[in-house]
Amino acid sequence: MDAKAIARHWATREKHLEEDSRRYLISIYSEERTARDDLAGDIGHTRIEVDRETVDADTLQRYGRDYGISQASSSHLSHGQNPLWFYSVTPREDRAYFEQGIETYYSLHLHAVDERTPQMQDYQELARLIDVRIEPAPALSRIDLGIAEHDHEF
Repeated sequence: MDAKAIARHWATREKHLEEDSRRYLISIYSEERTARDDLAGDIGHTRIEVDRETVDADTLQRYGRDYGISQASSSHLSHGQNPLWFYSVTPREDRAYFEQGIETYYSLHLHAVDERTPQMQDYQELARLIDVRIEPAPALSRIDLGIAEHDHEF
């Protein structure tokens, strides 16, 4: 390799190290439900699976797969929005599911990124890492919202 190729290699490698060094403070909760709970209108049993654990991107991806996280609480992001969470839509097909009819669902909550409050771009990055689709909210004009523009006051 020539000097420029070596420099590009090091510059690219350093960039990836910076990206990979982000730390995510997350929690994962589970909710167990049965058909009997649903019929009785009861709330399922909630447990903490992961309690405010700081993880890297690789661990976050693994948790997303392991817990079947596939949806976000909103499909669109906007500035000033309440925090998003991510959740599974199908129950875990484990022994309790097949033998006792217990359906277990999971939700992942992001508390901080690099020790700061998550911003819109942090939720986008988390969604990308765990393969959940979310998009920025469309910017709508007053006309798009059906608000007529008038030159006069009433």
